[in-house]
Formats: sequence, structure tokens, C-alpha cells
Amino acid sequence: MFFPNAQRMKQQMTDAVQVHHSPAYSSANGAEADRNWSVVGEKRVKKLRKLVGISDPDSLPSIDAVIVDFTKVSHFDVTANVKMHEFVNELKKYGGKQLELRLVAVAPNVRARFERAQPGWNIIDGGGYLEDAEKKKGDEIRFFDNMRDAISARTYADIASAVEEKMKSEHKEDV
Repeated sequence: MFFPNAQRMKQQMTDAVQVHHSPAYSSANGAEADRNWSVVGEKRVKKLRKLVGISDPDSLPSIDAVIVDFTKVSHFDVTANVKMHEFVNELKKYGGKQLELRLVAVAPNVRARFERAQPGWNIIDGGGYLEDAEKKKGDEIRFFDNMRDAISARTYADIASAVEEKMKSEHKEDV
């Protein structure tokens, strides 16, 4: 991923998410003027959905995580970093703030680029979570060694739900 292909890669990943998943936006989430995407973008997604045979967008699942296989990525430059940040921001606007980006099989030299990148990334290895919000220095990204682990790892939403349930049950015991 580098300057000649970074925009195309970002667009392909964004299209894949928007074509096959429903947005977090609903009439309950705000006024029409607060939409997270443009009318032109909506028309593009509608056309792409038609091309792949999706006729009922209301039946599409929501999205909690995007997993990107970095096995073939041997170089990652500044432009790719900027486009990945844009991708994460668009993902969170489309799928909600809880949406996670997970990268699989990141080469050591590519990881070093993520670590040195400005603006910075909150890199979280494997199943770990960034527990202290004050440690955040940028967009969160989770690295996994293999696809199986990336797919089976619990999402932040799952963890938050489990913690909330535990707190409710402890509160009931206290009362």
C-alpha cells in the first residue's frame, strides 16, 4: 500500500463495507442534514448493490469489525497511512463509533511504519484492549497473527455488553 494505489485501495474497502452492510444511521440518529455520507455516495452504493444482486438493503447486517489481510503488503508509506486514517474515519461514520479495524499478518517493517506514523495509531495486539482511554493517541487498530484469531476475537461491543451485564448482576446481589 503506497501512494499510487492507496486511494484505490481505500475506495475498494469502503465500497465493500457499504455494499454488504447497513449503515448505523437511522432516523433516530439525527436529522437528514446530519447524514454520514453524500447523496452521490448513496447513489454509487445503490448502483454497486444492484450489480451484486442486493435488492433489499434493509436486510443487510450491521457491521462491528473490518478485517484486512495484510499478508501481501510489503510496503506502507505516508500516503497509505493518511488513507487508512480516512478509511477508519469513514468506517466509524458509516458503521458507528464501536466499529473496529483489524489487520492480519502485518510484516514487521509495515508494523514499524504504523508505529512511527503521524497522525498516530493506538496499536493493540491480538485480543487485547486499550483499557485506559487517556492512553489514546489516535485511531485504534488491532493486529492479529492469523485470520482465525481476528475473526474469533470478541469486539468492544461484546466486552462492553458483558461488563454491563456483570455490573447489573452484582448490583442485584448488593440490593
